[in-house]
Amino acid sequence: MTVLPDVPITLDNQLLHTGEMLNQYRIEKYLGAGASGVVFCAYDLRLQRRVALKLLGGSLQADPAGWGRLLREARTASRLSHPCLCSIYEVAEERGYTYIAMEYVGGELLKSLIPPGGLPVREALQYAEQLAGALAHVHERGIIHRDIKSSNIIITPEGEAKLLDFGLATRVRRNIPGRDSTSWSSQEYPANVGGTLPYVAPEILQGERAGVQSDLWSLGVLLYEMVSGKLPFNGNTSIAVGAAILTQTVPRLPRHVSPELVAIIRHCLEKDCASRYAAATEVRADLRKAVGGIARHALRSYLGNWLARIGALGRDSTSVSCPARVVEHR
Repeated sequence: MTVLPDVPITLDNQLLHTGEMLNQYRIEKYLGAGASGVVFCAYDLRLQRRVALKLLGGSLQADPAGWGRLLREARTASRLSHPCLCSIYEVAEERGYTYIAMEYVGGELLKSLIPPGGLPVREALQYAEQLAGALAHVHERGIIHRDIKSSNIIITPEGEAKLLDFGLATRVRRNIPGRDSTSWSSQEYPANVGGTLPYVAPEILQGERAGVQSDLWSLGVLLYEMVSGKLPFNGNTSIAVGAAILTQTVPRLPRHVSPELVAIIRHCLEKDCASRYAAATEVRADLRKAVGGIARHALRSYLGNWLARIGALGRDSTSVSCPARVVEHR
C-alpha cells in the first residue's frame, strides 16, 4: 500500500498535509485514491483511535449528488456488521471537506500480495471462504456490493480478508426466477452499470440489473486471479475485455489447483446467471469442502510423481521402498 507521509495530497487544488487537523482527526498518511476521492489514515484525538478517512474528491465537493453518494455509501455500510467488513463511524462535513470516518484496517491490498503464479491454494481458499461469508451477510441484508476485486480487499497481518468500498453498492429487491432457488436484483436502472470491467458479470454488460449472482461472478473472477496470478478474461481494449467476458470459455487453471476448486470457479463463472450458485452461502459451503480436497489432490500428485520416477528409472516396483511421506498420509 502506498504511503506518502510527508507529501501534501492535492484534491483539485485543495491540500491536506500530514499533521493537519480535520475536525477531531489528525491526518497521518495517505492510503490511496479512487474515482470519487482519496483515503487517509488519521488519528481520532477525541476517542484516541486510528481511523480511515474517505474524502470526497474536490470536483465532487460542490456537487449535491457527490454528497448524496457518500452519504448513501455510509448508510449502506452502517447496516452491516461482520468481521470481514469495515465499521462506519460517521459521515460529516468540515471546512468544505465531505468525508466518511471508518475503521482503519492495517495490512496489504490483496492485489499486491498475489504473485505471478498465484497464491498457494490453501491460502486462496482461506480468503475466499471469508469473503463468501461476508457476501452472504451483505446479501442477506438486501445489498449488492457491485465492485468486488483484489484492490478492494485488505489482508490483515492476522490473515483476515476485509472487503472495502461500498461506493457502488445498491439495495436489491427479491425476484423469483424460473427455478426453485431465489435470487435478488438491484433496483438501479441497467444504464447504471458500475464495477470494474474485468470483474463485471456478462448480464451487466448486456444491460441487465445487477443481482446476487453478479457479485458471485466477481467472486469467481477473484478466486481465479488468486490461484493463477492473472485474470480469466483479458484484452487490449475495454471492448476486447467485454467481448471475452461475453463469449470466451474460462481458461484452463494451473495443474496444482484441485478439481474441487476448479469446479467452484467454473460454477461461479457460468455465463448464464441462472446456472451459477444461488447464494454466497452455497459458495462458502463448497469452499469448505474443497479444503479437504486439497490434501487428496496433493497426495495423488505426489504418488503420481513417485510412480513416474519409478518408471523412468526402470526399477522393479517391489524393490523400491515406500517413501515416509506416503506412509504418513495413510
